[in-house]
Amino acid sequence: MFSVDSYAFTSYRSHASGPRLTSQDFSTAVGWTADWYDATNRGQPQWQFISPGGDEVVRGGFDELVHLEVFVDGVAGVVFGRLIRSEGTSETAHYPISPAQISSLTEVELEEDFRDSLYLGVELDNILVEEVCSP
Repeated sequence: MFSVDSYAFTSYRSHASGPRLTSQDFSTAVGWTADWYDATNRGQPQWQFISPGGDEVVRGGFDELVHLEVFVDGVAGVVFGRLIRSEGTSETAHYPISPAQISSLTEVELEEDFRDSLYLGVELDNILVEEVCSP
């Protein structure tokens, strides 16, 4: 499991910023990104869970502290995310991931987009990467 506390802003347009697990060559990534602005949802603050098997949008979760989690289940061959905020917990669908993709996840990437004075990254704290195995 990979988890982090994060704060994204609407006032400074947190965008294209967030934590994820990646491969060394960035060909595989699993994690979260804050998307304040995108071509189809102008002005809709949202978090996006990204994975090799699919992406999913969770609306809201900006201007408050949220807890982001990423689960990689090698036995079931799936990845999924949880976003915990004041309104409750949102869990994404479970997306397929191959054993080769799982074994390539060796890096933690903390991406921040500071393109101009209107865009700001996200605040990150309490970063945790742990191996959780069940018998």
